[in-house]
Amino acid sequence: MHDLLLAKEMLEIAIDYAKKNKLASLTEIMIELGQIEDHAEDITSQNLKSVFNLIKTDTIANKAKLKIKKVSGSHWKLISIK
Repeated sequence: MHDLLLAKEMLEIAIDYAKKNKLASLTEIMIELGQIEDHAEDITSQNLKSVFNLIKTDTIANKAKLKIKKVSGSHWKLISIK
């Protein structure tokens, strides 16, 4: 469930950025992802990408690729939006 919430948050931030900068579409969203745990299960890159691909449909990010750099710590951070 946390995968979905995180994917939604990332997508909302990226779409807001695109609107503020008058971008018609997004091609890439890059994040750093630490070890985030929800109900004793880690959020994995694979699960996060899968959920992101499902929710980006019918948005200006529908062709965007989610790139994830694994880092130490227990956080995530948006690195770039293209």
